[in-house]
Amino acid sequence: MELSHKICYAEPVNATSLNPKLPPGIDAVLAQALAKSKDARFASAAEFWSAASDALSSDELAASGLRPTAAPAVAANVVWSTALLHAFEAILVPLIGSMARVAVRRSAARAANAEELLRLLSESIDSEPTRAALLGQLRAVVHGADHGVPTPRQPAAPSEPAPVSEEVIARVALALARFVGPIATVMTKKAALASTSYVALCLRLSEHLRTQDEKARFLKDVGVR
Repeated sequence: MELSHKICYAEPVNATSLNPKLPPGIDAVLAQALAKSKDARFASAAEFWSAASDALSSDELAASGLRPTAAPAVAANVVWSTALLHAFEAILVPLIGSMARVAVRRSAARAANAEELLRLLSESIDSEPTRAALLGQLRAVVHGADHGVPTPRQPAAPSEPAPVSEEVIARVALALARFVGPIATVMTKKAALASTSYVALCLRLSEHLRTQDEKARFLKDVGVR
């Protein structure tokens, strides 16, 4: 609550009070960028960057020994398919919730090609197996003819009991997340500890779903039925 109150009502601390080497002009630039009123803030990122660059290229900055960085590279103006972006959002929603739309739009604005877009979208996922599984799903969308959301491709159910690998856990969790949301990863890891095979894992997880339709869809997605 205290942090929320500060964001809404408290004035930000001057940057020069935290780093005296910065030129005084940067305080005014940041104050405008962080203004509570939308009308008082910069109209665009380009306007903000221009003002910040002017402040950080002053003689005082040069005298301080600090060096301004070059302007960030601007991605090529790629026109992405709306259906493709919507498909990406649908895949990300179970993992990051309502932030999926924002993540997709921001990444699309920065990316110069499909591979860079996929990399940007996967950066927010900490788990390496989950990130790899996510990239697999995103690539399937990119290469799909209809740009629809692909049914997750799961490894064939093993004929003999075998330890469930981290990669398999990540893939099953992604499929389960379509029904239960972000908690799917925790549920899958816990179920894997008590399962001796891929089939046993999927059947155990299906028992947590609310309806027979959801159970059937989940088991179909993971290739068990």
